[in-house]
Amino acid sequence: MIRNASPEMSTEQVAKIAQAIVAQLEAAALPARRRQRRREWKLFIISLVASALLSIPIGIWINSIS
Repeated sequence: MIRNASPEMSTEQVAKIAQAIVAQLEAAALPARRRQRRREWKLFIISLVASALLSIPIGIWINSIS
């Protein structure tokens, strides 16, 4: 796509431009990835606590009917 816009550019120049674009895209996506990881950890901890809190009454109920 870059080469079509400017045919007098060398392959090396096109590669450098492509690397710069990729670097900018990765830098822009970094905060979103961090937020996603934080959200995943929060959900994991919440689900772990919820399962522990739910297993206690179930264990008590099973012991009472045994």
